[in-house]
Amino acid sequence: MTRRKKKDEEEQQEDKDESYLSKNNANTTIEQEVQYLKKLLETKNEIILDKERYINQLVNEIRRLQEHYELIINSIVDKETIITSLGKINERVEKNRSYYLIHSL
Repeated sequence: MTRRKKKDEEEQQEDKDESYLSKNNANTTIEQEVQYLKKLLETKNEIILDKERYINQLVNEIRRLQEHYELIINSIVDKETIITSLGKINERVEKNRSYYLIHSL
């Protein structure tokens, strides 16, 4: 269920709740009202639990993405370090090659 649809359903439920509570029905007993309010609280608690689970999923996903980001950054730094080191090695090899070519003549 999409978040928008869920939100619409929650708003509809709230409208029903307000409408129910605003009616002053003579046939409704206090016990019925208490039962209704208990059911309403259970429903609201379920909604809150669903939202908490969703938030926890998002937090876990953010942590996982952060770990991936850090690995990528470390890989980039390692790659740059390796490329720099290889460049220095190539420079030394070329200098040594030039030195040996000059002195071998």
